[in-house]
Amino acid sequence: MDSKKNKLVVILDNGHGCGVKGKQSPDGKLKEYKWTRDFVKLLNDRLQYDGIYTYILVPEEEDIPLVERVRRVNSFSKKVEEEGFDTLLISIHNNAAGNGKEWKNASGFTGWIYSKAGVKSKKIGSIYSQMAKTLKLEGNRYIPSTGYFTANFYILKNTSCPSILIENGFMDNKEEMNFLLSKNGIEKILDYHEKSILSYMKFYNYI
Repeated sequence: MDSKKNKLVVILDNGHGCGVKGKQSPDGKLKEYKWTRDFVKLLNDRLQYDGIYTYILVPEEEDIPLVERVRRVNSFSKKVEEEGFDTLLISIHNNAAGNGKEWKNASGFTGWIYSKAGVKSKKIGSIYSQMAKTLKLEGNRYIPSTGYFTANFYILKNTSCPSILIENGFMDNKEEMNFLLSKNGIEKILDYHEKSILSYMKFYNYI
């Protein structure tokens, strides 16, 4: 990598793989592995157009175990750190309120960080939360006062860089599923991620 004013690499993790059962809308129109992979490619292109370095963590369609995902993140982060770059992990998922066999009413986009996360993870969590409000993507779920949820998800707990897991809408809410699959929906969700990442980068003087 050549040195630039931008000293951050955004790692994009598309959740789950084609072998994971049940990760789809009740009618099968939205399959999480495909949606997240298609979306990550679009987000990758948009961020690169902005001059931001990116790294797609899972180019494969099959499911890659969490242990391997974490290994890839930490290995890549260590490598680019030697070249003067920090990293930020964005893990992309779709949410579900039920077992995937019937439609539910839960809606909204939410961010999750590790329960013992550092300052930078908390910052990206609050930025994504504010951006969801700005773009009216909050939905009908209760949101903690911090603006983000905390959990001990393996990929958040064990990666060495600031990280956040984003649940991009509910695939078992018919209206939200249609939004996720629509051209206008995709554009708005791309804005949600792009603006959040740029805000984080500006706050920490990466750009």
